This record gives sequence, structure tokens and C-alpha cells, in this order.
Amino acid sequence: MGTTGSDLSIRPLDPADAPMAARALSAWMTNAFSGTLPQAVVDAFTVERSERRLTAPALTLGVWQGSTLVGLGQADGNEVSMMYVSPDCRGMGVGEKLFASLLDAIAKAGHTQAELVVLVVNEGARRFYERQGGRILKDDSVHVAGYDLPHKRYVFSL
Repeated sequence: MGTTGSDLSIRPLDPADAPMAARALSAWMTNAFSGTLPQAVVDAFTVERSERRLTAPALTLGVWQGSTLVGLGQADGNEVSMMYVSPDCRGMGVGEKLFASLLDAIAKAGHTQAELVVLVVNEGARRFYERQGGRILKDDSVHVAGYDLPHKRYVFSL
């Protein structure tokens, strides 16, 4: 699936979109981490867990190419708590537009910095956020499905 910036729309996720978006998010997360994380962690990326995440009280944006969802991002306070782009659309500007929209929303909420965490094994995402101006604030880990997963916390000036 090819895309250009002119045929994309970004809007808050509608509650009616949550079931379809949860299926996409679960598939994208599985695609991103299969073979790089323990299988028990990958198995935790269920549709049900994704739907709970998407209906949490936070700003969730969807990127649409026509009627097809091609990206999802979430901001909670000054934190970008989630961002995924369809594997078919990576490298086509979708992530840049989504990330800029999330940072804009965080700035409009009165924050002067945004933060996010990226798993160390997610080298592509780390390179992406560094290209977007992210600086590593600290190294830490998160506990998922019985595993401590190292991550890096990035900070962005707004």
C-alpha cells in the first residue's frame, strides 16, 4: 500500500473505531516484536488488551488513508504513550505526520516537553525518534508478562 502526505487524514479515534483499531494495533505490535521479544510478551499483545488501551482516557489519534487505518498514536499528559504505523506504510511519512500531531496536541495542552519510552530492541523506532530530535533522558526497564524489558526514555523540546 503506497501513500502520500496529501491522501492522509489524522483525527481522534472514534469509540466506534476501537474494535477495528484494536485488531490493527495487536497485529502491528506482533509484527514489530515477533522474533525480538520473548514469545510470552508477544502473546500478551491481544486484541482485548489493545482495545482497553485504545479506550483509556487519553488522546488517541488515527491516521487514515481513505477508509483504511494506517497509524495510531496516543498522548497522555506530556507522554506519547503509544505510536504504531502499519508495516505497509513505514518509511512513507505517516509516522512523521502522526508524531507531529501528537507533539502539537501535547504543546497545546501547555507542556513544554514531551516524553516517550522505546524498547531497546526496537532499533527502528529509536532511530525514528532520534531523527525527530529526541534526546535520551534515561535508561530503564518495564515489566511485561514476567520479563523485564530494557527501554530508553526520550525527551523532546516543544
